[in-house]
Amino acid sequence: MTTAQQTARAEKITMLVEGMDCASCVAHVEKAAQHVDGVRHCSVSLATGRAAVEFDPSRTSPSVIAQAITRAGYKSTPLSDVTDNADTEEKRLQRAQKEARAWLWRAIVGFALWLPIEGAHWISVIFDLHGWHRPLTLISL
Repeated sequence: MTTAQQTARAEKITMLVEGMDCASCVAHVEKAAQHVDGVRHCSVSLATGRAAVEFDPSRTSPSVIAQAITRAGYKSTPLSDVTDNADTEEKRLQRAQKEARAWLWRAIVGFALWLPIEGAHWISVIFDLHGWHRPLTLISL
């Protein structure tokens, strides 16, 4: 079989991938897709949450690739199964905003819990309540 025949049998599909946060996630998704028999190439975009997969349709299908990515821990859906791309992008942006708000609240709660402890520490340092903050002095024999 020639390279032209192999390329002619290849199909490309775009998959929606949820749950990626970093470059390591991207590499994990690419690796999961490329381990599927029949997948020739996979390129994942963290910014858009999509994976472009080139595969041999006689050896695998989009649903098998999506299952492999889902088993790796990232929910995946072939884009052909999604009817409205604008709606899909809007939902992705809403999920990202919801996650950002959750992290903001975690930071606010963490700061609120840390501040009184740090304040108590500095009050004890200023008023020398512990005594162990004084510099060590050498005792002459």
